[in-house]
Amino acid sequence: EVLHRSDDHRYEHLRADRFYAEAQSQIARASGVELRLGVQVSSVESVGEVTRIATDAGPIEAAVVVDTRPSGEMAPQGALLQHFLGQEITTTDPVFDPHTATLMDFDVSQEDGIHFVYVLPFTATRALVESTVLSPHPLGRGAYEARIQDYVANRLGTRVESVDYVEQGIIPMHPLVEASTPSRGVIQAGTLGGAVKPSSGYAFHTIQRTTATLAASLLGRGRPQSTRPRSRLDGWLDAIFLSFIRSHPERGPEVFHRLFQSIEPDVLVRFMMERASPA
Repeated sequence: EVLHRSDDHRYEHLRADRFYAEAQSQIARASGVELRLGVQVSSVESVGEVTRIATDAGPIEAAVVVDTRPSGEMAPQGALLQHFLGQEITTTDPVFDPHTATLMDFDVSQEDGIHFVYVLPFTATRALVESTVLSPHPLGRGAYEARIQDYVANRLGTRVESVDYVEQGIIPMHPLVEASTPSRGVIQAGTLGGAVKPSSGYAFHTIQRTTATLAASLLGRGRPQSTRPRSRLDGWLDAIFLSFIRSHPERGPEVFHRLFQSIEPDVLVRFMMERASPA
């Protein structure tokens, strides 16, 4: 067990519904902005100086398009995916410490890949418990749910009173920056633009940083350009790490444990936020 504490950084939980509500509130107050929900895009292609978007509600033309849709491309052979399912649960007994988050508990089954459980407690009886696996192939929903149930029963020694919220996702642990060549006038952003740090799956801070740069360029003169989310050196270091994990998945828990054990908490935070130095 490695227990870290930082006086300079807070570990925060942002609820998705509140995040989207705030974003939509700002959009509603902005002039010259129209939000179209429930519209499916079938293609994006440049025709001369204009980019044409084909949708099920009719075509849209624009000088610049920022595309954040999932790429739909197959991952490279043997590439790792970080796939997970989390449940916000209420337990019968007070088993959680509201002041301590468990980032990675590897004391669970490793039969389907590098597996850990993440616990984000809100009170002594309510927490988000997430089963996360690093492997090339996602599992069925029932497999994650069974692992959470087993963790609550056998590791925490209690039982689930209720499941109040469920989240599920798949994060690519391989570079996507140059996975495809966008049409002229199309800027790829978000996961599609390579914002996810391959070695950790973290993306939030990088997305905020690259989006702010993109917004500034859109409001300036000239044609906006997408920004590389990280240096080539960082990408190279991530590639070395992931190559080792793919070749030696059984050593995954040991490697992560040594990482947390040997690095000061504030340095670790900067690493996760992609603000660390090469050293």
